[in-house]
Amino acid sequence: MRQNIIESDNITKLTHVGEKVLIASDTLGSNDIVLDTGGSTSIFKNPALGHTNPYVTDDGVSIGGAVRGGGTIETFMKMETAFGEVHYSDKCAANILSYAQVKDNATRATRGQMYTDEDVFRIQMSKNSPEYVFERKLDIYVLSDSSRTRIEKSYVTTVEGNELAYTKDEVARAKRARELIARLGYPSAGKAISIINRGGIINCDITSSDIIRAEKIYGAPIAALKGKTVNHKPEPAHVEAVIGLQESETR
Repeated sequence: MRQNIIESDNITKLTHVGEKVLIASDTLGSNDIVLDTGGSTSIFKNPALGHTNPYVTDDGVSIGGAVRGGGTIETFMKMETAFGEVHYSDKCAANILSYAQVKDNATRATRGQMYTDEDVFRIQMSKNSPEYVFERKLDIYVLSDSSRTRIEKSYVTTVEGNELAYTKDEVARAKRARELIARLGYPSAGKAISIINRGGIINCDITSSDIIRAEKIYGAPIAALKGKTVNHKPEPAHVEAVIGLQESETR
């Protein structure tokens, strides 16, 4: 079972998912996400769970234990998700999130709650992002599609509430600031502001205030957390100028 994107001799990492994940994969829906407490690599099979389309990187990986019937997956493809960057292959038996990997990037990743015996894992990627709850199911921990949808719907309501504190034009500029951050390859807000203030983007009318406002409304992008950026080449700076020339929405 091979994702033939680039020749297999360019694979740079060999890894394996936890055995329990594959055993329980037949009980999972296509939108369910399983938390792999025994593996070190995240890989999803469903592109609909991505915040971006899958893209080719130079970070090749060979993952064992992720295919029904045995075998390995070799892929150079990744995509951005609510949990940061994950590998992608439609050959994978499930959407598998490595607990070790996500814990390194999350603001909060804990089992249960203090003073309770609740058997769940709670993961929050940033202080302004949803808190996802992975519940125990057949000896693995799963974020079901229905639970994820409910949590994200509640979060959207919060974001909409944040937007109400600003004018339509300010919200529109904040959204354009988010687009700019993405096209620059997800630098931190501080780095993006530094680029803007030193005139690094020609004909761009996005300001430091727009960047700050975007974080207040939407929180920091997952890819920018802890100084981590996505592993695909950002678009050239001259493309960013187009954002600055777009008309703002009417107040």
